[in-house]
Amino acid sequence: MDRFSLFRLPAVVISEVMKMYHLFDIIMLSMCSKRARSLTKTFRLNRKAATVNVIFSSSAAVRIQNEKNKSIYFYITSAPISNNQVVNIGNSMIPMSIETKNSGCQVTFYFEDLFEGLKTVSEYFCSLFEKDVNDIDVSSSLNPNAPLIVMKWILERQERFHSVKAESETANDEVAKFFLENANRGDNSSFKLPTTSDFQIDLKFEQNKLEMLDCHWFSFDNLMNINCIELDAQESKLTNIEMNTFLKHWISTTLKFKMLVVIMEPMNIDVLLSGIPFIEQFGLRAFREHEYGNGSDCIEGGLDIQRNDGVWATINTEPDTDRTDFGFIVWIDGGHDKFDEW
Repeated sequence: MDRFSLFRLPAVVISEVMKMYHLFDIIMLSMCSKRARSLTKTFRLNRKAATVNVIFSSSAAVRIQNEKNKSIYFYITSAPISNNQVVNIGNSMIPMSIETKNSGCQVTFYFEDLFEGLKTVSEYFCSLFEKDVNDIDVSSSLNPNAPLIVMKWILERQERFHSVKAESETANDEVAKFFLENANRGDNSSFKLPTTSDFQIDLKFEQNKLEMLDCHWFSFDNLMNINCIELDAQESKLTNIEMNTFLKHWISTTLKFKMLVVIMEPMNIDVLLSGIPFIEQFGLRAFREHEYGNGSDCIEGGLDIQRNDGVWATINTEPDTDRTDFGFIVWIDGGHDKFDEW
């Protein structure tokens, strides 16, 4: 006989009752037994509404996010836990503790090995929701080799992912090369991966967003091989002549860029815009709405240039300063004051 009286009810009744359950309660119920897991998948789980996200940074955790962007965290620890219970994850009985925090309940699973625990819990949720891992957040905080270990596992288990954020505290060309070469397998990538002074790579990227917070190696050839929506290249050493060539290339093409930020040598407008007609703008203009309606990003002034197909872009610059951050905003519908929703 099933220990849960709920599961002895008619199927229609079970379905209606479980619709009232919070996602957290459904997840915890699924861990009670294999039968409970099977029934929760059948009667309640909205698989399209949840994403499975892994974290191996200052802590190890799996984050489940619902369609309203609310998250539930399941932590993994190798330290002894108190008030432990045991739950069924995969084919194993795993020690677990539930503590009440200000933000709600904190669930922690105990594993001797943090990475093996992360894999086990992640695979459980991927199976439960019938989803691949969506977002990856990894750093060298817990393990200097963690970025490479975690990402290799992700790319072995699935073809693509939504986003990755990877940080390392020490220079390692192998790690940086691996992440950059595989960035196209995700939509959005953010890297802070120090490299040696002679690091080079044949970088190509054609997805949504690429953010590189430490890329002294970033070359003109790299820039010309990128066609994404957002690019942020910090610490590069591109010149005014190189950026002028890029702008002329942009004018003659239909590249996807909506925002471009590149740290370069101090701007020289005469060189940067040599041979390119521009209009100096004044005042404040909104170019992008924040998510969930919380205001807009704005640009003040700037120099507007136009592409051959009529699309306008603004270079965010202050001619009287030694500005090195080249900001480039592309507008929508050929106008100077209509932001795109991206």
